[in-house]
Amino acid sequence: MAGPGGGPPEDPGAGEAQLRAIAELLQRQRGLARRVPTGGSLLGGEADDDEEPSSTSTAEGEMPTLQDPAPKPYKRVTPRQYLVRERRAEYRSEYFDGDVVAMAGGTPRHARIAQNIASHLYFRLPDGCGVFQSDVKVQVAAGKGYAYPDVFVLCGPPQYLDGSRDVVTNPVVVFEVLSPGTEARDRTIKAAAYRQVPTLAAYVLVSQKEPRLEVYARGTGGAWECTVYQQLEDRVALDAIGCELTLAEVYRAALFEG
Repeated sequence: MAGPGGGPPEDPGAGEAQLRAIAELLQRQRGLARRVPTGGSLLGGEADDDEEPSSTSTAEGEMPTLQDPAPKPYKRVTPRQYLVRERRAEYRSEYFDGDVVAMAGGTPRHARIAQNIASHLYFRLPDGCGVFQSDVKVQVAAGKGYAYPDVFVLCGPPQYLDGSRDVVTNPVVVFEVLSPGTEARDRTIKAAAYRQVPTLAAYVLVSQKEPRLEVYARGTGGAWECTVYQQLEDRVALDAIGCELTLAEVYRAALFEG
């Protein structure tokens, strides 16, 4: 029989040989796929943590089908991994012993209280001390945590974690303005982490709902003692930095914010 276009007749044996060659090639590919270990790659390396399988394994001769990948187990983050990611991140997060906690936006009242504390301390701190707000990270929990305090005070030169100079390790007093979404963590995990900072002398919790400051001061022998202030005329003594604040100054204009 003439071939297409009037050429010489086709050789049936040649067509069969081509089909056999294709079948052998497919068989070799299937065998290679079966030799690749789960989670591995054809190059012998490990699969990327973010890479998802595109299909499930199938019996020979069956077409693979797409399906949702199985959920990955929760992976704790190391301090080093947190710092690398945080320095590249667009949004800020805190870190406590393997857990990364995203920071939510604040309210005008929250911002006003923090600003009042920082501004009054700025003019009263002794020489050699400085006040900072939540743009600077502090290392806590003996190197197992990193936080952005609402306000904190350093005395003496800042001691930086590394050459990036964006993490300090020697806060003396820390203020946290409580919010509904963060109060439980501020009172437990975060408080315990701050108390492990050797230079920290006081940790102050500031309520947004009412005039109330709780000053946790490191006493003799390392014990922490709490003093609560609730009257606007109360004077809060911060002995570690030689300053006082009144609650009226802390809450100036803030109690009327939305």
